Amino acid sequence: MNCRLTLQLSAPLVASLLLYACTRTSTGHVYNLTTGQMFTFAYTFNGRGRGTITAAMTGENLSGEYSVVQGGAVSWGNIYASVYSPAGATSGNANSIGVTTAGVRRGAAILTGDKGSVLDCEFVVGMNGHGTGACRAKDDTKYRMMF
Repeated sequence: MNCRLTLQLSAPLVASLLLYACTRTSTGHVYNLTTGQMFTFAYTFNGRGRGTITAAMTGENLSGEYSVVQGGAVSWGNIYASVYSPAGATSGNANSIGVTTAGVRRGAAILTGDKGSVLDCEFVVGMNGHGTGACRAKDDTKYRMMF
């Protein structure tokens, strides 16, 4: 009986260790739509729909977090639509995006810099783990995200 109890208590620990061991880091790129400058970002992925994200942009280190929602998200799309709208990146305001794609997960990320920058991002992730997105800095500079 003690052996069975020990096994039952150990299963969650083993599952936790397996999830921890499956955390990986991947990279993507963000392009400034005004200057064309590109920088690389790195993010952690553990299959739980959220993680950390870091980037070095023009002499400033940014860090933050992201979250992904399966099947949609409330108040998602303002930034994404402003970059991917039919009128292009130079268009005015956009409220949301009305595109539905099977298997797509929507996400948001926020990064803050050690010199005061803030980057607010929205993105979509396909079933293959690759995605595209859009970011807006607090000075309203727009960026395209690819990973």
